[in-house]
Amino acid sequence: MNRLNLGLLVALLALIAFDYATAGERVTREDSGALFGAELAARTVALSIAGAVGELPVEVVIERDGAGGWILPGESGLPALGAVVQMQLENLERVRGLDRLGDDAEADRFGFGGPAERRVELSDAGGVAIAAFRQVPARETGGSYLWVEGRGVYGATAIGTYSLDSTYYLDTALFRFEPGRATALEVQRDGEQVLALVRGDAGAWVDNSGPAALGEAQPTTRVEALLTNLARLPQRGLAEIGGAGAPDWTFRVTLDDGAAEGLEVTQVGSAGWTARRTEWTEDWRVELPPAAFRDVLVRLEGFGVRR
Repeated sequence: MNRLNLGLLVALLALIAFDYATAGERVTREDSGALFGAELAARTVALSIAGAVGELPVEVVIERDGAGGWILPGESGLPALGAVVQMQLENLERVRGLDRLGDDAEADRFGFGGPAERRVELSDAGGVAIAAFRQVPARETGGSYLWVEGRGVYGATAIGTYSLDSTYYLDTALFRFEPGRATALEVQRDGEQVLALVRGDAGAWVDNSGPAALGEAQPTTRVEALLTNLARLPQRGLAEIGGAGAPDWTFRVTLDDGAAEGLEVTQVGSAGWTARRTEWTEDWRVELPPAAFRDVLVRLEGFGVRR
Protein backbone atom coordinates (compact mmCIF):
# COMPACT_ATOMS: atom_id res chain seq x y z
CA MET A 1 0.00 0.00 0.00
CA ASN A 2 1.50 3.36 -1.06
CA ARG A 3 1.48 6.46 1.09
CA LEU A 4 -1.44 8.02 -0.79
CA ASN A 5 -3.70 5.00 -0.24
CA LEU A 6 -2.62 4.75 3.40
CA GLY A 7 -3.43 8.42 3.93
CA LEU A 8 -6.86 8.03 2.35
CA LEU A 9 -7.59 5.02 4.57
CA VAL A 10 -6.60 6.88 7.74
CA ALA A 11 -8.73 9.86 6.72
CA LEU A 12 -11.73 7.61 6.00
CA LEU A 13 -11.42 5.88 9.36
CA ALA A 14 -11.17 9.23 11.13
CA LEU A 15 -14.28 10.48 9.32
CA ILE A 16 -16.24 7.37 10.33
CA ALA A 17 -15.11 7.70 13.94
CA PHE A 18 -16.06 11.39 14.01
CA ASP A 19 -19.48 10.69 12.50
CA TYR A 20 -20.13 7.92 15.04
CA ALA A 21 -19.05 10.07 17.97
CA THR A 22 -21.09 13.09 16.93
CA ALA A 23 -24.11 10.90 16.26
CA GLY A 24 -23.83 9.61 19.82
CA GLU A 25 -23.60 13.18 21.07
CA ARG A 26 -26.68 14.16 19.11
CA VAL A 27 -28.61 11.26 20.60
CA THR A 28 -27.43 12.15 24.11
CA ARG A 29 -28.48 15.76 23.70
CA GLU A 30 -31.83 14.72 22.25
CA ASP A 31 -32.63 12.55 25.28
CA SER A 32 -30.83 14.50 27.99
CA GLY A 33 -34.10 15.85 29.45
CA ALA A 34 -36.56 14.03 31.69
CA LEU A 35 -37.58 10.83 29.93
CA PHE A 36 -41.07 10.49 31.40
CA GLY A 37 -41.92 14.05 32.40
CA ALA A 38 -42.34 15.88 35.70
CA GLU A 39 -46.07 15.10 36.02
CA LEU A 40 -45.66 11.33 35.86
CA ALA A 41 -46.35 10.65 39.55
CA ALA A 42 -49.39 12.93 39.64
CA ARG A 43 -50.91 11.45 36.46
CA THR A 44 -50.37 7.79 37.32
CA VAL A 45 -53.34 6.02 38.88
CA ALA A 46 -52.32 2.43 38.13
CA LEU A 47 -49.15 0.52 37.45
CA SER A 48 -48.49 -3.09 36.58
CA ILE A 49 -45.24 -5.00 36.85
CA ALA A 50 -45.07 -8.25 34.88
CA GLY A 51 -42.34 -10.84 34.65
CA ALA A 52 -41.59 -14.38 35.69
CA VAL A 53 -40.42 -16.20 38.79
CA GLY A 54 -38.71 -19.26 37.39
CA GLU A 55 -41.10 -20.40 34.66
CA LEU A 56 -44.18 -18.98 36.41
CA PRO A 57 -45.52 -15.71 34.95
CA VAL A 58 -46.27 -13.17 37.67
CA GLU A 59 -47.97 -9.76 37.57
CA VAL A 60 -48.33 -7.23 40.37
CA VAL A 61 -50.99 -4.53 39.90
CA ILE A 62 -51.17 -1.43 42.11
CA GLU A 63 -53.96 1.16 41.88
CA ARG A 64 -54.98 4.37 43.59
CA ASP A 65 -58.02 4.05 45.79
CA GLY A 66 -60.78 6.62 46.24
CA ALA A 67 -59.05 8.16 49.27
CA GLY A 68 -55.82 8.93 47.42
CA GLY A 69 -53.91 5.94 48.78
CA TRP A 70 -52.76 2.83 46.93
CA ILE A 71 -54.14 -0.71 47.01
CA LEU A 72 -53.24 -4.13 45.61
CA PRO A 73 -56.53 -5.11 43.91
CA GLY A 74 -55.18 -8.54 43.06
CA GLU A 75 -54.77 -9.19 46.80
CA SER A 76 -58.42 -8.40 47.62
CA GLY A 77 -57.79 -4.72 48.12
CA LEU A 78 -54.92 -4.93 50.60
CA PRO A 79 -53.41 -1.48 51.20
CA ALA A 80 -50.14 -0.81 49.39
CA LEU A 81 -47.28 1.07 50.99
CA GLY A 82 -47.88 4.45 49.39
CA ALA A 83 -44.44 5.80 50.28
CA VAL A 84 -42.75 3.02 48.28
CA VAL A 85 -44.99 3.50 45.23
CA GLN A 86 -44.56 7.28 45.32
CA MET A 87 -40.79 6.96 45.65
CA GLN A 88 -40.63 4.69 42.58
CA LEU A 89 -42.72 7.11 40.50
CA GLU A 90 -40.73 10.15 41.58
CA ASN A 91 -37.50 8.34 40.77
CA LEU A 92 -38.80 7.75 37.25
CA GLU A 93 -39.48 11.48 36.89
CA ARG A 94 -35.78 12.11 37.47
CA VAL A 95 -34.53 9.64 34.85
CA ARG A 96 -32.59 11.65 32.28
CA GLY A 97 -29.45 11.61 30.18
CA LEU A 98 -29.83 8.07 28.88
CA ASP A 99 -26.77 6.53 27.31
CA ARG A 100 -27.76 5.81 23.75
CA LEU A 101 -30.38 4.81 21.23
CA GLY A 102 -30.44 1.23 20.10
CA ASP A 103 -32.59 -1.36 18.40
CA ASP A 104 -33.90 -4.74 19.47
CA ALA A 105 -30.81 -6.44 18.08
CA GLU A 106 -28.76 -4.86 20.85
CA ALA A 107 -31.20 -5.77 23.64
CA ASP A 108 -29.74 -9.24 24.30
CA ARG A 109 -26.46 -7.69 25.27
CA PHE A 110 -28.12 -5.99 28.25
CA GLY A 111 -30.27 -8.96 29.29
CA PHE A 112 -33.58 -7.83 27.80
CA GLY A 113 -35.83 -10.72 26.88
CA GLY A 114 -34.28 -12.89 29.58
CA PRO A 115 -35.75 -14.23 32.84
CA ALA A 116 -34.74 -11.12 34.83
CA GLU A 117 -36.75 -8.76 32.63
CA ARG A 118 -39.72 -6.83 34.01
CA ARG A 119 -42.32 -4.99 31.96
CA VAL A 120 -43.73 -1.93 33.71
CA GLU A 121 -46.75 0.03 32.49
CA LEU A 122 -48.16 3.19 34.07
CA SER A 123 -51.72 4.27 33.27
CA ASP A 124 -53.71 7.46 33.79
CA ALA A 125 -57.29 7.95 35.03
CA GLY A 126 -58.66 7.08 31.61
CA GLY A 127 -56.83 3.78 31.51
CA VAL A 128 -54.42 5.09 28.86
CA ALA A 129 -50.80 3.98 29.14
CA ILE A 130 -48.63 7.04 29.77
CA ALA A 131 -45.37 5.10 30.05
CA ALA A 132 -44.31 1.54 29.27
CA PHE A 133 -40.84 0.12 29.51
CA ARG A 134 -38.87 -3.04 29.97
CA GLN A 135 -36.38 -3.19 32.80
CA VAL A 136 -33.48 -5.44 33.81
CA PRO A 137 -31.02 -5.13 36.70
CA ALA A 138 -27.77 -3.26 36.13
CA ARG A 139 -25.80 -5.24 38.67
CA GLU A 140 -22.67 -3.15 38.29
CA THR A 141 -24.49 -0.03 39.51
CA GLY A 142 -27.24 -1.50 41.70
CA GLY A 143 -29.76 0.22 39.44
CA SER A 144 -31.34 -0.98 36.22
CA TYR A 145 -31.48 -0.59 32.46
CA LEU A 146 -34.65 0.71 30.86
CA TRP A 147 -35.87 -0.03 27.35
CA VAL A 148 -38.72 2.37 26.59
CA GLU A 149 -41.31 0.91 24.24
CA GLY A 150 -41.74 2.82 21.03
CA ARG A 151 -38.45 4.68 21.45
CA GLY A 152 -35.81 1.99 21.82
CA VAL A 153 -34.07 4.06 24.47
CA TYR A 154 -32.03 2.34 27.11
CA GLY A 155 -29.65 3.48 29.79
CA ALA A 156 -28.42 2.81 33.29
CA THR A 157 -30.57 4.37 36.01
CA ALA A 158 -30.40 4.49 39.79
CA ILE A 159 -33.81 2.80 40.05
CA GLY A 160 -33.76 -0.76 41.31
CA THR A 161 -35.74 -3.30 39.32
CA TYR A 162 -39.44 -3.23 40.21
CA SER A 163 -40.27 -6.17 42.47
CA LEU A 164 -42.61 -9.01 41.49
CA ASP A 165 -43.24 -9.74 45.18
CA SER A 166 -46.49 -8.06 46.19
CA THR A 167 -45.44 -8.09 49.85
CA TYR A 168 -42.70 -5.59 48.93
CA TYR A 169 -45.44 -3.01 48.27
CA LEU A 170 -47.75 -4.15 51.06
CA ASP A 171 -48.52 -1.71 53.84
CA THR A 172 -47.96 -3.98 56.83
CA ALA A 173 -49.64 -1.75 59.43
CA LEU A 174 -52.97 -3.11 60.63
CA PHE A 175 -53.87 -0.36 63.07
CA ARG A 176 -53.50 3.29 62.04
CA PHE A 177 -53.52 5.04 65.40
CA GLU A 178 -50.83 6.81 67.41
CA PRO A 179 -50.72 5.27 70.92
CA GLY A 180 -50.66 8.71 72.53
CA ARG A 181 -54.02 9.61 70.95
CA ALA A 182 -55.93 6.63 72.37
CA THR A 183 -58.58 7.44 74.99
CA ALA A 184 -60.15 3.98 75.34
CA LEU A 185 -59.38 0.35 74.63
CA GLU A 186 -61.87 -2.52 74.78
CA VAL A 187 -60.78 -6.15 74.51
CA GLN A 188 -63.18 -9.06 74.03
CA ARG A 189 -62.37 -12.76 74.28
CA ASP A 190 -64.86 -15.08 72.53
CA GLY A 191 -67.36 -12.22 72.40
CA GLU A 192 -67.14 -11.33 76.10
CA GLN A 193 -65.51 -8.18 77.39
CA VAL A 194 -62.34 -8.88 79.37
CA LEU A 195 -60.79 -5.41 79.49
CA ALA A 196 -62.16 -1.87 79.16
CA LEU A 197 -59.52 0.79 79.68
CA VAL A 198 -60.54 4.46 79.73
CA ARG A 199 -58.26 7.48 79.99
CA GLY A 200 -59.51 10.23 82.29
CA ASP A 201 -59.15 13.99 81.85
CA ALA A 202 -55.97 14.01 83.90
CA GLY A 203 -54.42 11.33 81.68
CA ALA A 204 -54.77 8.48 84.19
CA TRP A 205 -56.10 5.13 82.97
CA VAL A 206 -58.79 3.10 84.73
CA ASP A 207 -60.31 -0.30 84.04
CA ASN A 208 -64.11 -0.39 83.68
CA SER A 209 -64.38 -3.98 82.48
CA GLY A 210 -66.70 -5.16 85.26
CA PRO A 211 -67.96 -4.68 88.80
CA ALA A 212 -64.80 -6.15 90.30
CA ALA A 213 -62.55 -3.80 88.36
CA LEU A 214 -64.79 -0.77 87.96
CA GLY A 215 -62.69 2.35 88.18
CA GLU A 216 -59.54 0.48 89.14
CA ALA A 217 -56.48 2.60 88.25
CA GLN A 218 -53.96 1.07 85.88
CA PRO A 219 -50.29 2.04 85.52
CA THR A 220 -49.86 4.35 82.56
CA THR A 221 -46.69 2.61 81.43
CA ARG A 222 -48.49 -0.75 81.31
CA VAL A 223 -51.34 0.66 79.22
CA GLU A 224 -48.97 2.49 76.88
CA ALA A 225 -46.94 -0.69 76.35
CA LEU A 226 -50.09 -2.61 75.33
CA LEU A 227 -51.24 0.18 73.00
CA THR A 228 -47.80 0.36 71.40
CA ASN A 229 -47.76 -3.39 70.72
CA LEU A 230 -51.21 -3.13 69.12
CA ALA A 231 -50.31 -0.06 67.04
CA ARG A 232 -47.21 -1.81 65.67
CA LEU A 233 -48.88 -5.14 65.00
CA PRO A 234 -47.86 -6.08 61.45
CA GLN A 235 -49.45 -8.26 58.78
CA ARG A 236 -47.72 -10.66 56.41
CA GLY A 237 -50.20 -10.61 53.56
CA LEU A 238 -53.42 -12.30 52.56
CA ALA A 239 -54.09 -15.51 54.49
CA GLU A 240 -57.60 -16.50 53.40
CA ILE A 241 -60.88 -15.24 52.03
CA GLY A 242 -63.94 -16.32 53.96
CA GLY A 243 -64.32 -19.54 55.88
CA ALA A 244 -63.41 -18.25 59.35
CA GLY A 245 -65.88 -18.27 62.18
CA ALA A 246 -66.31 -15.84 65.07
CA PRO A 247 -63.08 -14.14 66.18
CA ASP A 248 -61.22 -15.32 69.28
CA TRP A 249 -60.14 -11.77 70.14
CA THR A 250 -61.59 -8.36 69.32
CA PHE A 251 -59.79 -5.06 69.98
CA ARG A 252 -61.45 -1.64 69.71
CA VAL A 253 -59.45 1.56 70.14
CA THR A 254 -61.10 4.98 70.48
CA LEU A 255 -59.05 8.09 69.68
CA ASP A 256 -59.15 11.64 71.02
CA ASP A 257 -61.20 12.83 68.03
CA GLY A 258 -63.88 10.20 68.58
CA ALA A 259 -62.74 7.97 65.73
CA ALA A 260 -62.51 4.25 66.43
CA GLU A 261 -60.51 1.36 64.99
CA GLY A 262 -61.25 -2.32 65.42
CA LEU A 263 -59.39 -5.56 64.86
CA GLU A 264 -60.63 -9.16 64.97
CA VAL A 265 -58.10 -11.93 65.52
CA THR A 266 -58.77 -15.64 64.96
CA GLN A 267 -56.51 -18.53 65.91
CA VAL A 268 -55.52 -20.94 63.17
CA GLY A 269 -54.05 -24.25 64.28
CA SER A 270 -51.99 -24.36 67.45
CA ALA A 271 -49.88 -21.23 66.96
CA GLY A 272 -51.12 -19.32 63.91
CA TRP A 273 -53.27 -16.17 63.84
CA THR A 274 -55.23 -14.31 61.21
CA ALA A 275 -56.76 -10.85 61.52
CA ARG A 276 -59.14 -8.45 59.83
CA ARG A 277 -59.98 -4.83 60.47
CA THR A 278 -63.64 -4.50 61.43
CA GLU A 279 -64.31 -1.89 58.73
CA TRP A 280 -63.14 -4.15 55.89
CA THR A 281 -66.20 -4.93 53.82
CA GLU A 282 -64.80 -8.09 52.24
CA ASP A 283 -64.49 -11.26 54.27
CA TRP A 284 -60.74 -11.68 53.92
CA ARG A 285 -58.04 -12.02 56.52
CA VAL A 286 -54.33 -11.40 56.75
CA GLU A 287 -51.69 -13.44 58.50
CA LEU A 288 -50.16 -12.20 61.75
CA PRO A 289 -46.58 -13.04 62.76
CA PRO A 290 -47.11 -15.34 65.77
CA ALA A 291 -44.37 -13.68 67.82
CA ALA A 292 -45.89 -10.22 67.35
CA PHE A 293 -49.34 -11.27 68.53
CA ARG A 294 -47.83 -13.30 71.36
CA ASP A 295 -46.32 -10.05 72.64
CA VAL A 296 -49.85 -8.58 72.76
CA LEU A 297 -51.12 -11.57 74.73
CA VAL A 298 -48.24 -11.23 77.17
CA ARG A 299 -49.16 -7.56 77.72
CA LEU A 300 -52.78 -8.58 78.39
CA GLU A 301 -51.65 -10.98 81.08
CA GLY A 302 -50.38 -7.94 82.98
CA PHE A 303 -54.02 -6.88 83.33
CA GLY A 304 -55.10 -10.32 84.54
CA VAL A 305 -56.45 -11.39 81.14
CA ARG A 306 -55.69 -15.07 80.49
CA ARG A 307 -54.92 -16.37 77.01
